[in-house]
Amino acid sequence: MTKALSGELPHKILIASDLGPASGALMKYAEILKPILKPEMVLLYAQHFDVPPYFTEGQISFFAKELKEAHKTARQHITKWAKDFLVDIAKIDLREEPPVEAVLLGARENRADLIMLGSHGRKWAGRVWLGSVAENVIRRSSLPVLIVPPHSKLAAVKKILSPVGFGEIGQNALNHAAHWAKSAKAKLVILRAWEAEREKMHYPWSAKELPVQCEIDEISLEGNPAEEILKFAEAESPDLIVMGSDVKKTTLGAVFSSTTERILHATRWPILIIPKTATNAQIKEI
Repeated sequence: MTKALSGELPHKILIASDLGPASGALMKYAEILKPILKPEMVLLYAQHFDVPPYFTEGQISFFAKELKEAHKTARQHITKWAKDFLVDIAKIDLREEPPVEAVLLGARENRADLIMLGSHGRKWAGRVWLGSVAENVIRRSSLPVLIVPPHSKLAAVKKILSPVGFGEIGQNALNHAAHWAKSAKAKLVILRAWEAEREKMHYPWSAKELPVQCEIDEISLEGNPAEEILKFAEAESPDLIVMGSDVKKTTLGAVFSSTTERILHATRWPILIIPKTATNAQIKEI
């Protein structure tokens, strides 16, 4: 297990970019995080082409030669593009797999602690659509995933919002948030939203159990958790949201909890998703 899954700060970040409109915000936020995390950064770009089954051997050979030249040009372009954002990239990883597989394989092979992705930010049916790549990476990743929206106001991390619920998933996400807050010298706002007042009496842990000390505000609200979290975020404008991800397997595939999904689809703020893989039991074993 990587250090990032223990709640500690990541040391190597995989920044996966398609060089599209969302990539500018992604790179700017990477620059903001650099003095906080002091990480090694790997920039990944997936350049995937499916060769039609009717291609002859000669056509495949020509296609392979052209693809090799395209990789060379892409590397030069991406290197210059990253420098335009003043981001110090340790490595550029060009991959030929489909985007989701490229990100997951790239993270594993580069031994990354954190994956950074941009969201598309397109509106559909009254909500923001992350895009299939971002959503599938979050569903399948065993690493924390940081989603950076394209249109938010990116600023130095001074306020971190950690909406927490019951159980190890919420507590582990809060452990991550505390480490980030301490390193950034930021205020950590712990938000507990209750469906009913009686739930408050049975909350199993407190902020006193955090692994590191940082400035803390604790807020309790009663109401629908997703709605209360979003209203609070709109009012307080956090620089980062940190929350756990409870992904469940169903006959239709992997799905998020309703609260996680609603927050993800309101990505006006950078949001760090901590996977269920990182449990407190694992933390104690380190």
